[in-house]
Order: sequence, then C-alpha cells, then structure tokens
Amino acid sequence: MILDTYMYFDYKGAKDGQTLSEIISDISKDEAFVNSRANEYAILSQAVEDPRIGELKIYCQSKDMGYNEGTRAATFVNEATNTTYINFRGTADGEWIDNGIGLTSEGTNQQNEALRYYEEVVNTRKLGVEDKVYLGGHSKGGNKVAYITMETKYPEVIDKAYAIDGQGQSKKVIAKWQEKYTKEEYNSRTDKLYGINGQNDFVHVLGNSIIPAAHISYIATPSEKLDFAGYHDITRMFATQKVDENNKVSYEYSAKPNNRVLNRGELSDYVESLSEEVLSAPDNVADGSCVTIMQFAEIVNKGRITGVNGEKVGLLDLIDFRFAGIAAIVSSLVQRDGRSFLDVIFNKNIFSQRLSEDSSLEINYNQVEQEALRLKDICRKIESVASEIDQNSLVLPLLFEGYSFRRRNVENSVANVRTLKNSLNGVSNALSRIAMLYREFDV
Repeated sequence: MILDTYMYFDYKGAKDGQTLSEIISDISKDEAFVNSRANEYAILSQAVEDPRIGELKIYCQSKDMGYNEGTRAATFVNEATNTTYINFRGTADGEWIDNGIGLTSEGTNQQNEALRYYEEVVNTRKLGVEDKVYLGGHSKGGNKVAYITMETKYPEVIDKAYAIDGQGQSKKVIAKWQEKYTKEEYNSRTDKLYGINGQNDFVHVLGNSIIPAAHISYIATPSEKLDFAGYHDITRMFATQKVDENNKVSYEYSAKPNNRVLNRGELSDYVESLSEEVLSAPDNVADGSCVTIMQFAEIVNKGRITGVNGEKVGLLDLIDFRFAGIAAIVSSLVQRDGRSFLDVIFNKNIFSQRLSEDSSLEINYNQVEQEALRLKDICRKIESVASEIDQNSLVLPLLFEGYSFRRRNVENSVANVRTLKNSLNGVSNALSRIAMLYREFDV
C-alpha cells in the first residue's frame, strides 16, 4: 500500500538503483512538488524511516522503458531479503475508456501493456521461483495485477498479488480463463490474489471479482459524506479525520494504515448493484454504456476526450448509454442497496448504517396517471402535425425543381416524427401500467 501510494507521485526524477529514502530526500527539496502531493508526501516521508521501506531500491521504471503514458509501473527490490515488489499506478490520463472496455472485453490494450511490463521485468531481473515476488496496484493498478496473475506465462514467479480498490474483471475474460485452464490451475492462480478495499470504495465492486472471499478485507477510509472521491483515495487509508470547533474538516496522515472493518458500506453496495444492472444488458449495449460512463469520468478528471491508445466514444455508445445506462441507474436506485444509498444521502451524516426494514415508498399514482394522459395528448398533437405536413407536401407541383429530393426529405421527416411519437406513446403506456401496479399493490 505504501508503494502504491508512491506511484501516485508520478515522480520523473528517480534514478534506477536509488533507495526510496534517497528519492524522498530529493523530493523534499522541491517545495512546489511536495505541495502538489502533500498527502502522499506526508505518508512516504514517515514510511521511509522504516529501513524495510526506506532501503528498497527502485528499478525498471516504465517511463524509461518505452511504455505509453498510461502504463505507470516500477519495481522495488530489497536486496537483503531477495524480495521484489512490482507496482502499478491507478488510472492515468487517457485510461478511463480502457477501464470501460475492460468491463466487457477479454482484455484491453492497457491490461496487456501491464502484462508485457511484468514479463519484461521477470526476464530483465531474472526472477524465478526462488525469489519472493509481490505484485501490487491501486484502482486500475489492482485490476492490472489480477489480470497479470491470471494471464501471464510466468505465474509460478508470483507469490502474492494485492489489488487495492481494484476494479473487477469482465465475464468474458473469466470465462476464457476457466476454459483455458484446468480447475486446479485456475484456482492456483486466483489463490495468489488478495484484495484490500476502502470501506465505501466504489471501484472494487465494478465488474466481477475473482479474488477469494477469504482474501478480501476492508479498511476505514474517513471522508465527508458527499466527498465520494475521498472514499477511493488511497491516502485516506492512512488518514485520521479531524473536525475543529467550526466544523471544518481536515486530515492527518501517517505511514500506518487505518484499522480494518468487518463489512463494506452502503456506497459500495449501491455501486455494485448499479454495475450489475449495467452489465446485465446485452454485450453490445453494456460495452457502450460502460465506455460512455468512463468517458464522462475522463472529461471530469482530465478534460480529455481521447484515450491513451486513441479510443473514442462513438454515437452508438452514447445511444447505448441513453437507453441502457440511464435505465440501469434508475433501476439500481429503487433496489434495496439504492434505497440505502439514498437514505444516507438525504438523512444521515455518514455512510455507516443500514436502511431500516420498516422503510416505505409512497407513490402518487394519480399524478403518474396524469402524466401518462399528458403524454397521450402530446402524441395526438404530434400525429396531427405529421399528417398535416404529409398532406401539404402533396401539393408541391411535380415540375417544381428538386421535387423528388424535397418530397423524400419530407417523408423522412414525417417518419422520424412518428418514431418519436411511438416512443412517447410507449412511455405513456408504461406510466399507466406502473400506476396500475402500485394501486393494485396497495390494495
């Protein structure tokens, strides 16, 4: 976890063979850099006081090995104990769409780049079964670690692989591994996997986890209720929350991780339900929803619209999200986990308690029926306008310049308008059905 925190420095000045103590000492001289990574620096500057961490030497930095900007990895070696730690950073600029692709495909560019890095390190460092080798990564780094463990031709080299808040895998790639390996080999690989997650982390519940349940633990990650990013921030695993007399919240960081907790929280439960709803759609629709959601995340975080390998969200992806993604969000909110999530948002101070069993949902079905009738009326008006346009187009003189082209344009427009009318009519029928079901349920 300490080394995963270091990876978020994105520090370009480290030289192969330097110890972590030397690197942190160099960083401490750059005040601007320290201020830009204050939380990470607070943790690392204390951590390197422990010689088991401070004397680790860095090697095989991906930035020096020709890997793209998304593949941020480094290898740390304890020469005294013959122990190697290979660590991957979380989602870098341009990797968000790759995250979405990974939820529905057998493998992504960035997952395979991470695999290539691991196998290059094995060959470069001449690692074998006699070495102690540990893989680690936070967020997307955790996803890469699990993918490497399952996909590599050198599984015997890995002792353990730790996914910290790591995104799960796709059903497709899991099915591929189950078909490719014997049951014994599949289990042998998954048994090397361990998960350490924030109590309310919302990334490790995306996709499908292949980490044995007995190997998963949760850590307290203090955060203000609506500071969702804080629940996924690895530095919060080392943070103590402070509240002053003016209710201003601040955090103190140390090199010691927070205490473990027994269960995950409502935010994690809700996002798992949402993930299941999105991924329950047909593959060709689910992938469009996933990459669109991740594209939104990329724009919000970094403002870029093109992935590190040139990936872009297309019109069909947006259409998939409009019809499947939004529907999944709405559906997940009315499920039990979604209700617990909303209960915290509106009624509680923190994500910690469950929704009581006697909670109820009230529906004003008269209002729902009125909305259905209003949509029916709109549909009638649309049909009237469409018919009027169609009739008026017939009076165009046959000798009018471009008659066929203009007539065809009118016909297409009328068809599009009627398609919209049919969609609205379907919504109206659905609302009427919903109102009737709720009334019957109450009776």
